[in-house]
Amino acid sequence: MFKLVGFVLLLLPKLSWAFSDELEKLSLWFEGEYSNLNQAESDPNFASLQFLIRRFWHQRVDGSWFYTEQIKNQKGVLPYQQRILQFIDQPNGSIRMHTYTTPQPIDFTGAFYQPSLLNSLTLQQLTMQQGCDIVFDYKPKLGQFIGTTESHECWLNFRGASHLKISYAISENQFFQEVAGYTDKEEQVWSTSSPGYHFVKK
Repeated sequence: MFKLVGFVLLLLPKLSWAFSDELEKLSLWFEGEYSNLNQAESDPNFASLQFLIRRFWHQRVDGSWFYTEQIKNQKGVLPYQQRILQFIDQPNGSIRMHTYTTPQPIDFTGAFYQPSLLNSLTLQQLTMQQGCDIVFDYKPKLGQFIGTTESHECWLNFRGASHLKISYAISENQFFQEVAGYTDKEEQVWSTSSPGYHFVKK
């Protein structure tokens, strides 16, 4: 009996719902309070922003879940973007990120500092942004997770573009985010200056 229990315990880390080492690393690196203040002060092409990322739903086994806020670095300004992100292991070793919106995001404003605000959030309230999945691969030599939108169907009618391409390069204490807008004919009409917004963890 004891041998059987020991054998089962040895198998536990390999159960199908256990997260990969890469997903755990990405989750640990990604969570935090970020700012691109230094970049904004030295380059007028970039606005000064905060990017707040709080992991929640720790007990769920369908991926690693995060609440995010993006805020302009001005006192008393509300977030201009709030999203729910879900990172999921893929059979080929990649990590897929789904992006969700909520019907009343203002209800969760400040949840980075007060996570209890997310206690009322349910899966039924989430709407996935179709076509906006980002697929990440870990690059050990770079010490980064590199990810980009998988399709050309992340639709957003903005400044002459019909859809977006979003790219990330995430390392332990910082990440780059680059966004570009394209027409229906796949012509790029605008983009953030390369290599994108540079967010540093506080």
